[in-house]
Amino acid sequence: MSVVKFRTIFRGSNPRGTPYVEEAIFSCREAKRRGLAPGTSGNVSVRTPRGFLISVANTALGTIKQNEFVEVVGLERTPLELVVYVYGKQEPSSETPLHWAIYQARPDVGAILHLHDDFVRSVPAYFLDIPFTWTQQQSGTWALVQEVLFLLRQHPNAQYFILQGHGVVSTGKTAEAAIKQAVKIHRKANRYKRQEKK
Repeated sequence: MSVVKFRTIFRGSNPRGTPYVEEAIFSCREAKRRGLAPGTSGNVSVRTPRGFLISVANTALGTIKQNEFVEVVGLERTPLELVVYVYGKQEPSSETPLHWAIYQARPDVGAILHLHDDFVRSVPAYFLDIPFTWTQQQSGTWALVQEVLFLLRQHPNAQYFILQGHGVVSTGKTAEAAIKQAVKIHRKANRYKRQEKK
């Protein structure tokens, strides 16, 4: 079970962004079908006019439902804590700060998938020709956010990257584009593993 490392303030019970949810749900189920999101690992978000919708904490992406999203409309970092402002009734994913930071840094990104693709994680990143964070940081922490922001400064057009010891991130203008990118890299890693066995 993931540990939430921020305080959530609920602004209201009704998240907006229903038109985006069905696409996000499709991408989640596709990720599960292809083995990219085992158990309750992984999370998904889609940008909305006032923030972004994100899957709630400890949700299985393969069976996610429309009511298992909340809308994040702000994040505040103080010397003592992180505070996340939410519309909805449940705690957002523990990786909410990571999603928030990517949306802030990349206005072109409309959706984010954070997955645990064992094939990709077992293949040298240089073979796949994709960027990766240099140090492993605990999930849901500001240290992980800083690692990712540094990576995005070095690779401002990156659509997919590896988090050392902590899965992968696939982004796109839409959730459909993000899952297509994740599947593309998964297939590339799978080809490498098959060649390795020969």
